[in-house]
Amino acid sequence: MAEPFAAIERVAREGPLDELPELQAWLGRVGGLVSMRYAREPRPAIAPTTAEERLLTVEEAAARLSKTPDWIYHHRRELPFARKLGGHLRFSDSGLNDWIREAACPSLAAQDVEKPGKQSRRRLLTVKP
Repeated sequence: MAEPFAAIERVAREGPLDELPELQAWLGRVGGLVSMRYAREPRPAIAPTTAEERLLTVEEAAARLSKTPDWIYHHRRELPFARKLGGHLRFSDSGLNDWIREAACPSLAAQDVEKPGKQSRRRLLTVKP
């Protein structure tokens, strides 16, 4: 599988400049499809941590997300990188980085979907046309 990626990388480095916008758009669409696949596939609620992985405190995670510690506690069940260790809430640094990267992917858009009895709040990931 590395051979097709090497060809794409060659085009990005050495291909004609007028083909780069089309390549960039295509890579954005592929990136969106990969992100959607990751979102669809079942993953364990708590991924195993490695000895090298740094765990953040609530205050550190709040600072990284520009949120308050209260917001972090309130949304902890929605954050896939949260860990409960001996009564303390901790956050996987690498998991937080991955989550931020997924949220910042420019080829994905949030679309509101109505919940029965509530206003639209839930977001689905969709690829922009």
